[in-house]
Amino acid sequence: MTKELVKYTLSNDRLFKIALDEEVYLLDFLKKFGIINGDYKEFIIENTEEVGSLNFKTSNFDVKVKLVNEEDVISYINVEMQNAKTEYDILDRLVLYLSKLIVRSQPKGNTYYKNNCIVVGILNYTLFNDKKFIRKLTINDKENTEIENYQIVLLE
Repeated sequence: MTKELVKYTLSNDRLFKIALDEEVYLLDFLKKFGIINGDYKEFIIENTEEVGSLNFKTSNFDVKVKLVNEEDVISYINVEMQNAKTEYDILDRLVLYLSKLIVRSQPKGNTYYKNNCIVVGILNYTLFNDKKFIRKLTINDKENTEIENYQIVLLE
């Protein structure tokens, strides 16, 4: 009896959660795609459940991570997987996730802290008609003044 190999990719929601909910795999994934670099003294996969109400748009983070590097710089990363095209604009949705990540990175009623906030969108389809499979989107003005600590990274 030969065993057939079942082909699954990260676009399978259950496999995505299992694979990226393990610290060693998630850290390796983030480093291999150039999303993070260096060593971290703190790496925490945070609970991502969110309860919505009638007046609140729910948008649960698939995988959320808090990283603290050797210089005590804090980074928050949200990894989202989208396995099919939707009727809404995926870039708008990723901006929503980035906005929530930025707001949630700040403690209530305290001084503002500069953090890095990154949303990684893994798409199981092609969004742009070029040959790039990874792109980093940042906030820029017309003169290319860039806010580097807020990013959206797309993996097509």
